[in-house]
Amino acid sequence: MYPKNLCAAVLLVLSGLAAAADLPADKSRVVNYQCDQWPQLQVSYAADGSQASVALPSGKALVLPAKPVASGFLYATPQHSLRGKGSEVSFTMGRRAPMQCKQAAPAADNAVWTLQDTYWRLRTLNGQAVVLAEQQREPHLVLGGKEGRMHGFAGCNRMMGGYELQGNSLKFKGVAVTMMACPTGMETEAAFTKALERVAGYRLDAASLTLLDGDGKVLAQLEATALK
Repeated sequence: MYPKNLCAAVLLVLSGLAAAADLPADKSRVVNYQCDQWPQLQVSYAADGSQASVALPSGKALVLPAKPVASGFLYATPQHSLRGKGSEVSFTMGRRAPMQCKQAAPAADNAVWTLQDTYWRLRTLNGQAVVLAEQQREPHLVLGGKEGRMHGFAGCNRMMGGYELQGNSLKFKGVAVTMMACPTGMETEAAFTKALERVAGYRLDAASLTLLDGDGKVLAQLEATALK
């Protein structure tokens, strides 16, 4: 008979190996997913399968230890979980409804981002990095390529309006937001919408969009994500 503690150790090792073996198909330590609630979910998987680290919109990381599971993989704490198989995962955060995600196709090195019909997430505003609270939705905008309309999220409320585009000249018009009150995001929303009213031009560099005022001063910087 083997000692009980030796048997337990063997089982623990085997469960860790099983979790590592069922990582996403590309075996990459960092995997990007496209989700039904967030535009992107980035997960870093430990090489030994012991844990997964989920990048939150606030910039913080949520570390989830591996748990034994009969099929697929599971990383969880009592409050949060990441469960999946192959290229699909389900991410549950607190009491929120599970988020369904699929592994995103890697972008080509020479991918060309366009100003229109691209999801632009706000990264800096008036020279300051945009920092989100935990579970706070990220401010973003999308410029529709056909109808000349803009829509997005300003920080607390949904945002909409029109725009005029001529060469490198860009102007937003009639920017409006819905009228909900929020515990966080109100200051960002006010500054974001005010900055959009001052936009006179833009600079597009790969996946980075810079919005400029009439004097060429940087008002905001945004990062591209493909629309699903």
